[in-house]
Amino acid sequence: MTTFFFFFFIFYLSAIAFYIGTYRGMMSFSAMDEIYDQRARFGAMQASTLALYLTGWLSNAMNPYLLAVGLFDRTRRWAIAVGLAGQVIVFMAFAGKMMLVILIVTFGFYFFAINKGRISAPRLAFGFAMLTASSFAMLVATDYQPVGTTLDMVALIYMRTLGIQGAMTGVYADVFSSSPLTYWSHMNIMNMIIDYPYKVPLGYVVGSRLVGGTGFNANSHFWATDGIAAYGMPGVVIMGAVLGLLLSLANKVVTPDRLPFAATVSIPFIMSLGNSSLFTSLVTGGGLIMVMMIAYGVPQPQAPRERGASYWHHMPSRLFR
Repeated sequence: MTTFFFFFFIFYLSAIAFYIGTYRGMMSFSAMDEIYDQRARFGAMQASTLALYLTGWLSNAMNPYLLAVGLFDRTRRWAIAVGLAGQVIVFMAFAGKMMLVILIVTFGFYFFAINKGRISAPRLAFGFAMLTASSFAMLVATDYQPVGTTLDMVALIYMRTLGIQGAMTGVYADVFSSSPLTYWSHMNIMNMIIDYPYKVPLGYVVGSRLVGGTGFNANSHFWATDGIAAYGMPGVVIMGAVLGLLLSLANKVVTPDRLPFAATVSIPFIMSLGNSSLFTSLVTGGGLIMVMMIAYGVPQPQAPRERGASYWHHMPSRLFR
């Protein structure tokens, strides 16, 4: 076990213990029709700032990292069970559907999109095509009136995954064409310098314009929040440049042999970018922790002691094929 992984795992166990200790009185594995009630209980609880941060760090970074370690290193298959258990624990507190979707996407990406140690672009394209086709098939099969589980699946695949962010781009452009721009004051650090022009977060500002009232959070991707809402259409170009800079830095860390592992660990961060600010995804969503784990925590295959050092010559890790 590498030094990094040892210290990471000690921190992880401490974080899980603290998280359970904080939320143990209200944890429940919620059914789909109970999710919003459970989330309301979570929001009403007066938890510490650390516990709130751990919700994102555990579900978007640390648990997916353990899953990836277990998938890519055959001597640590136990890490898959730990990562799964950790994700379920966070779901039992926060009741975020995306926490369960992350599990499905992570395993799907590993077993379907990675072929012979490489990421297969044709397989990825085919997977997205099948995802789109499946949602339309369910709509057609139900005469465009899905109910129950089918409605949940269509809403998750078609609306939340494929459709809503494109629609929200236009909504944000419309709202902030006539509303004050934030100039990035929606970020915690920037609002110390620039006054934030609203009393509620951006999602609720847009939600009130979209459907009225004050309870709808119309959150969206980082080009909408950090781009359009912050600086109008030029903000999209600015945030594109920022993302390009971050990706160029990532290229210096992620060598070709690390790419499949890094891509698997990055799945929750990529999903978060489609639903929130880049800066929120980096800090609250665990993106910075993810970068550290990719930089220092790529698993090195280790032979079981009884088989000797030549074991991995015959049983190579998928990461190093």
